[in-house]
Amino acid sequence: GALVVLWQGQPIAWFDRRSHHLVTFPLTPERPEWAEALRDLVKEGRVRSAEVRKVDGAVLDGRSPVADALRRAGFVDSYRGMVFRP
Repeated sequence: GALVVLWQGQPIAWFDRRSHHLVTFPLTPERPEWAEALRDLVKEGRVRSAEVRKVDGAVLDGRSPVADALRRAGFVDSYRGMVFRP
């Protein structure tokens, strides 16, 4: 159930849907397309919702660049992290 987002063959994000855990890579801050890829899982009907609770093993900080990228992709704050639903 994990998703790896690549940009020009380089990983920019790894997301485990079951644990709601996002792992970032050096290119993650420069390439916000990873957030759009998570959103598109829902838009394309592959999953009912996408929720990010942890980033690199820590609770998602709502003021981080990761949270900003998720908001730009359409995610909203939830009581456990950030979520995108249709």
